Amino acid sequence: MPATARQGILGRLDIDSWRSSSKIEALVEELSNLRNQDATTKSIVFSQFVNFLDLIAFRLQRAGFSVNRFLHRFGRRVMAAFRFAGSKVR
Repeated sequence: MPATARQGILGRLDIDSWRSSSKIEALVEELSNLRNQDATTKSIVFSQFVNFLDLIAFRLQRAGFSVNRFLHRFGRRVMAAFRFAGSKVR
């Protein structure tokens, strides 16, 4: 990850000594299993905490995943799109 991209929580951590959490490791394991079953599988990870997404993205990149980030508040249109697609929205 380029130094210019290390903002937010990643800029405040000592990355060399940072230890991942059990939640992040469980996510990496699940996504790795999905990738092993089908290399074309894509996943979306949601969190209301941007700092947590920063840590997840960092860990996923270390595990060899490509990461694209979309940061946006979920408005009514997005929620309606999920409902239309048949997803359960809580």
